[in-house]
Amino acid sequence: MKKVNRLFVAALMALASLLPVQAEEVVVADGHHYSSQFPVVMRYYNQNTTHNFAQMIYPASMLNELNGKKIISLKFFVNEPFQRIYGGDIQLSLKVVNEDVFPNVANPSFTGMQVVAHGSPVRGETELVFNFTEPFEYNGGNLAVEARVTEKGESHPDGIEEFIGMYILDEYGYYGLDVCYCFVQLNNVTLYSERGFMLPKAAFGIAEDAPQYDLGDVDHDGKVTIADVTALIDYLLSGEEAPAEANVDGDQNVSISDVTALIDMLLGGTNN
Repeated sequence: MKKVNRLFVAALMALASLLPVQAEEVVVADGHHYSSQFPVVMRYYNQNTTHNFAQMIYPASMLNELNGKKIISLKFFVNEPFQRIYGGDIQLSLKVVNEDVFPNVANPSFTGMQVVAHGSPVRGETELVFNFTEPFEYNGGNLAVEARVTEKGESHPDGIEEFIGMYILDEYGYYGLDVCYCFVQLNNVTLYSERGFMLPKAAFGIAEDAPQYDLGDVDHDGKVTIADVTALIDYLLSGEEAPAEANVDGDQNVSISDVTALIDMLLGGTNN
């Protein structure tokens, strides 16, 4: 019986392996403009200073899909794989703010931000990834994001990569007002300071809701049976988002491997 079921799973893999249900991400500021200042001032990335940071304000109107959710990761995107900037350490911080643009003052940056993650550019990758140490619960409002260089890396000013994003004025008409601000200072000397409209494209990863049913109870009938295997296969074939209980193998993606894990659970008699 076990052998038959494993052969059944192998056959399903050929049918459904291309239809995984991925963990949810919300992508904002997906445009075609480039910047080497936001979210990181690339030309000074090799300077040994913590006074090297950029801040961005993502307006609440962009973040409706995040409302009431727990953010667990954030990714920025570059126009080509990292080759000339890499290594080091970037500290990521967040704060919900009232402002939707930076004020016209000498030092417009936000303070008191919550540190949520550290990350760094990796050679050959096209994403700058930050996995949060703890979820950040977002309940609306404009979200300020800061990327601060805490450990220098490699940087080559001639021909550095650029981050992808959009000009905020294209979408919202904030002509002449700034939604990004960056600052670099070394030995009390300001090397670089700039404001801009350009918001980097960002992908916010969202934590899955805690299961309300037992793990494996895909059809939510209060018990784990072969009917849940059928329900899980139906989700995979349809491409619909599966419930949290379907993530049987615990890898945060619902795919054919969860069918295998669910059948193993049934054959092992770990649920009734």
